[in-house]
Formats: sequence, C-alpha cells, structure tokens
Amino acid sequence: MDDAELDGVAGGTVNEVLDDREMLKKIGVYDFNSKDGFTKSVQNAFAKFGNEYGLKISVDIGLNAETANKYSVNGKAISRDELYSLMNEVAAANKK
Repeated sequence: MDDAELDGVAGGTVNEVLDDREMLKKIGVYDFNSKDGFTKSVQNAFAKFGNEYGLKISVDIGLNAETANKYSVNGKAISRDELYSLMNEVAAANKK
C-alpha cells in the first residue's frame, strides 16, 4: 500500500481492508480513485460488483481502526467469509 492509499484509510481493521482490496482486485472490480481515497474505493468496488450481478452489497467500515467491518447483502448482515464465498461463486459462475 502506498502513501496515497494509506492517507485514505479511515477505519475497519487495516488488515481487513487490505484483504478486501486484494480479493476485489482478484475478481477484477477494484480501481483506486485518489479523489475517493482507499476505503471509499473499496466500498465502491463492492457496490460495483453488486450492481453488475443484481446484489446490494454494503460494507460499513468502522470509524475506529480496531473495529471490524460489517458486511451485508440485500439488507441481510452476513460474515466477511460468507460474502467472499458468495462473490467468488458469482464471479466463477459468470466468467466470460
């Protein structure tokens, strides 16, 4: 992570947000936007994936760096692992 990205980290555990970024990169939906900063770029990538596949994915990145992120799909709270599994399944099923 470079300095520009570190400047935008506002919450969630840093490792969580970094892992989220790597997972989103792997499925091809993460694009860093310096205007939005790191955490907003991660949130945008989750939303982009959801929009592409008809899911409303929400990530609430905590304001405290030690507070875990909260994830939901279509308004239902799910664990991070469940979200990753769902996204990987959807991405694999829709590979072009």
